[in-house]
Amino acid sequence: MKRFYCTLIFFICGPILFLCLIFRQWLSPGINNPMIHPKGDLRLGTFIANELSRLLRPDIPTVEDVANTVERTWFKHQKEFCQKVLNGTHQLFKSKECQNSCLTLNEPYTRRNVIIIPYRSRAEHLMKLIPRLVELLTKQKLCYLLIVVEQIDQQPFNKGVLMNTGFVEALNWLPFHCAIFHDVDLLPLNNEVDYTCSIYPKHLSLCVDKFQNRLPYVELIGGVLSMPLKAFLRVNGYSNLFWGWGAEDDDMYESNFPMLSFIIDL
Repeated sequence: MKRFYCTLIFFICGPILFLCLIFRQWLSPGINNPMIHPKGDLRLGTFIANELSRLLRPDIPTVEDVANTVERTWFKHQKEFCQKVLNGTHQLFKSKECQNSCLTLNEPYTRRNVIIIPYRSRAEHLMKLIPRLVELLTKQKLCYLLIVVEQIDQQPFNKGVLMNTGFVEALNWLPFHCAIFHDVDLLPLNNEVDYTCSIYPKHLSLCVDKFQNRLPYVELIGGVLSMPLKAFLRVNGYSNLFWGWGAEDDDMYESNFPMLSFIIDL
């Protein structure tokens, strides 16, 4: 009889205890959230609160207004850019590939690319990546610009802010059609990795040796991601709210990619 009562108590109390734990976690969703308190640093909550307060300002333009402004500026910049390139008077972009990008856009390799590398304290990786990218991009006959965006303060790393900053800054130098966001520690080993500009978002780092050349999960788009200009403007770029390593790529996929066509480069 005692054994029966003990078993009955276990079956009654066990589910109740489980529900209590779930309810407690639901009431405190930020306790284990790496976005809110990575490594237990409470200062990150202040950073996020400040960012949200800035977003609530009435003078912040809408996503559509920002996109329209960028596109108008882009067309004006492209006209000036192509005039100088075709006349041979541009100081930086004098290659035949850049000239071709002003004559036709029928093929992916004729579209201009910017490669944005968010960076901090990875000098060894950067010194290996830059010459390798130059080699590949030259072989693929692309008109391109490399942008390294460095975070120099002592605050937690904010990859989203760096990538957004690189995107905006690159528009002042090159009227590009695609932006490729490239982790500094991902070195392309295969010459067949396609850095040309697609009309759709494209994930380029499908095979990474650290993950045994397999994606850890299907929704992963981090590492090396190519985004057409209009697609990036449509989703309003990366979130600025993720301090510490990771999560901004998953947020980009979960928040925005269901409304965009997306391909994986095999």
